Amino acid sequence: MFIQNKKVGIGSLSSGGTLVPDVELHVKSNSAGTALEIECTEVSAASGADLVLYRHRNGASGVANDVLSTIKFQGKESFLNDETYAYIEASIVNPSTSPNLPQGKLEIVVDPAQANSTRISMVNDLISFTSPIALEQNTNVPAPVAANSPGSKGEIRWDNSYLYLCSSTGTSSSVNRWNRIAMETVW
Repeated sequence: MFIQNKKVGIGSLSSGGTLVPDVELHVKSNSAGTALEIECTEVSAASGADLVLYRHRNGASGVANDVLSTIKFQGKESFLNDETYAYIEASIVNPSTSPNLPQGKLEIVVDPAQANSTRISMVNDLISFTSPIALEQNTNVPAPVAANSPGSKGEIRWDNSYLYLCSSTGTSSSVNRWNRIAMETVW
């Protein structure tokens, strides 16, 4: 462990023999595998080993569009420059508790340096995509054979002839839960 200018470095040494922390807490490893593990041994159903990313304006309330925290996935590109390949970001949509609960947004971004980067945004019960969605069917879960086949509400399946939508969850054969839409081969 190394402390310099109120910054803490933990882990493998740099080539000069000293880990120089360049952020408040710098954990560095020179081997593949887990670099950080948070463990809880509490014997209960309560949440444990929580990681809290807490941002505040020095005690003041947040405002709309405040970015709360970002988790970045970085590496070196072909010219050995640092590159962010993807990130997950949380932000405030509406900090007000009146008349509703505060609203937040979680966004997943892939290839953020690209003008047409893929973004998935989640606010309340709305999930939005900035790019067309390409779904890949799990071949181990075939299309339903009948309207009363088992399924989960919101599930989508397809075959070469139909797109199937499940409207209720269950396994009872007395309930029709699947709807289907014919796929046109020429249009």
